[in-house]
Amino acid sequence: MPPPIFKVVKSQFLNRKPELQVLSTSIRPSERESSANLELRTLSSPIMIGRADESPGAMLSGHIAIHDPLGTIVADNLRVRFSLFLIIKVASTSPITGGRKLSLHPRDVTSPREREPQLPPREVCHWDVDDISRLLAGRAEGTAEYTFEFSLHIPGHLSASTQNSLSSIEYMLTVTATPSSGKPLHTNQPVQIRRAVLPESTSTVGLRRYPDSQLVSKLTMPAVIHPSSEFSVQLELQGTNVQGQWTLMRQRIDELNWRVEEIEEVKSSSEAGAHHCLGNPYHKNSTRKIGEGIVRVGRDRPTCFDISGATNSIESVGFRVALSPKARVACDVELDPDLVSSVTPGTDRTERPYSMRMRISVSHRLVVEFNVVEELYDNKTGCLVDRIKGRRRMYGASYNLVITERPPSHMDLMVNSEREMLPRYCQRDEEPPAYEIEAT
Repeated sequence: MPPPIFKVVKSQFLNRKPELQVLSTSIRPSERESSANLELRTLSSPIMIGRADESPGAMLSGHIAIHDPLGTIVADNLRVRFSLFLIIKVASTSPITGGRKLSLHPRDVTSPREREPQLPPREVCHWDVDDISRLLAGRAEGTAEYTFEFSLHIPGHLSASTQNSLSSIEYMLTVTATPSSGKPLHTNQPVQIRRAVLPESTSTVGLRRYPDSQLVSKLTMPAVIHPSSEFSVQLELQGTNVQGQWTLMRQRIDELNWRVEEIEEVKSSSEAGAHHCLGNPYHKNSTRKIGEGIVRVGRDRPTCFDISGATNSIESVGFRVALSPKARVACDVELDPDLVSSVTPGTDRTERPYSMRMRISVSHRLVVEFNVVEELYDNKTGCLVDRIKGRRRMYGASYNLVITERPPSHMDLMVNSEREMLPRYCQRDEEPPAYEIEAT
């Protein structure tokens, strides 16, 4: 049995805080001063106005802070380079770059969403600032920080950022500051590029003719639709009446179903010379439902009507279409294949370099399906004689939707001002008359 003094010493040893651990986590005075680093801060994400072939681009603004506690950076000899990289990820269980499989373990069997082969990032544009001394706001007293603001023009042909089940399009802004002596400083930040398409007209009209019948449908809806929004649709059905000797057969819409679908397509192809193996082609599409509804029209209808001028009557149905906020609707995206085409060096599968082209598109469509029931009316009285329930027919059609981001609130004023601007110098016709001739 141990003596009592041993128990006291043991209890004090167990309850005492280890001083060695405190000494190991303490910071030496010489290590409190860290080396220089960059800090990048951007304002709101850029919004492209218009389609890719007509957009003038957008501005990306922000500021950079250079933390230099040791004062080793000379602002007069500092060069800064901004680079915007395009990063594309595709969900696939097989490699699409023609090289080895991108897997953590050869025996791992993962789903397409868990394994995302990533194409090499591509630099789409860059900006160089050789003389940064004029942009620096200076070093304030008692601080070790240089700050300067920047504004970069993003080209308008770039695709918008998107993230879906099959692929994702992302952008990364990298900044490299190279001093005259010492190591360069690096930092990066993801940039989300959005696109807002301005409508050419307030509404769009879609006409459809159905075979084996004389029916023609006319659907009117807004030209541009925003995500998680609600809009009205008007469907008109022409050629619904067929005049007989004793009766008039009228076709009426009994029930209407609508749904909005989002279609995503990813396609890649490889091009190379003959006599060697190519990369694996990849083609996959996905369709998901982002909104649906049912409109019942055949109830509470009058049994009599005036058939004197009902030879070319029109059946009209109006309904509201709402996109679910939980669906996380993506805007329309069309990635230019030439923007992603790149030359990949030869790997264990290819003896020579090959060129790969990637195409990614996200589109939407409105599908309308309706049941038509035939009704017989007396030519003299105009009252309903019979409703042929067994001769129901279903018709359907699809219409393309343009889903885009909401433009900024000041865009309406900018569009009106651009319409009132004077013509450019290259668009002038003739020289203006001389002042001496017109003066009186």
